[in-house]
Amino acid sequence: MTVMALFDRWTDGAEKLPLPTDKFSDHLKRNDGTRMLWRLESNSGGVTIDIVVGDGISRKVHLPKRK
Repeated sequence: MTVMALFDRWTDGAEKLPLPTDKFSDHLKRNDGTRMLWRLESNSGGVTIDIVVGDGISRKVHLPKRK
């Protein structure tokens, strides 16, 4: 399963939100209030999924840049 497939699975049925900045290509809010953001690039390298839960705690899933 690709990381994009996981993102799609995690955000199935989620509400699309405006992008907070131009570094994000997707911003969705799940029914439980969790916001998920997709970035193609990050300071650490490649694709990053930002996960922000209702209380504002943020987690990031970073993938290495493809060679």
